[in-house]
Amino acid sequence: DEALSIWRGLAENQIRLTKPAAYPVAGGYLRKMREVFYENGREEEWAGLLRSLRETHRRKRRFMEVLDRLE
Repeated sequence: DEALSIWRGLAENQIRLTKPAAYPVAGGYLRKMREVFYENGREEEWAGLLRSLRETHRRKRRFMEVLDRLE
């Protein structure tokens, strides 16, 4: 849980930069989170996180592309 919290904070910092070059970096942190969620049988939490990110950042088209690749 601690690692997930750290990675989420790092990802959100990158997303807040609102620079398209930062979105793949955020995607790298999210990819690590996905692995942990799946390894621990927490797929629903992962899906909820993706839904939340999509809702919050729906206007960031390039970030949506990064999320599409993670699914």
